[in-house]
Amino acid sequence: STLDTDAIQQAIDQAAANGGGTVYFSPGTYLTGTIQLKSNVSLQFESGAKLLGSENLADYTGEKKSLIFGEDLQNIKISGKGIIDGNGETFWDDDFNALPRPEPWILLRNCTNMTISEVKFTNSPSHTIRLESSQDVVFDDISIVNDFRGPNTDGIDIVDSQNIHVSNSYISTGDDAICLKTRKQAV
Repeated sequence: STLDTDAIQQAIDQAAANGGGTVYFSPGTYLTGTIQLKSNVSLQFESGAKLLGSENLADYTGEKKSLIFGEDLQNIKISGKGIIDGNGETFWDDDFNALPRPEPWILLRNCTNMTISEVKFTNSPSHTIRLESSQDVVFDDISIVNDFRGPNTDGIDIVDSQNIHVSNSYISTGDDAICLKTRKQAV
């Protein structure tokens, strides 16, 4: 019931200030709004650890109000046997129409050399992971499970990115599992 956003962000910021490191989530539930990743910092989730998105939209900050946001980063990792739960059903009405919500849920823009492995992503309120203008990214052995009735709950949207590797993963969503997109004008 206690919002852990500030404590999580302070741990990420401290690791970054020390040149990099790992923010470790031991078993338990961590309620949070937007957290911002930093270069050379890893998030490691132990089995039994759950990062739970807040039900209150006011707890999300930034341009898109994402749960996890990273821009202009390098050498980042999200891994472990834990769960990242978006609390999606709180952002839909009874007929599964979208209410104001974090969108996209996880936004990574202009990132290089990133690995996302083993984590289970569930109950996304919108597009689960949106990767924009990034390169050298590995998704391995992840699981994305969203209610199939959830509005626009894509698994991984890959936008204007290159050298992206997705393997050994299970994706079951209310929209596209993996979607390749571009916003650049064709020449």
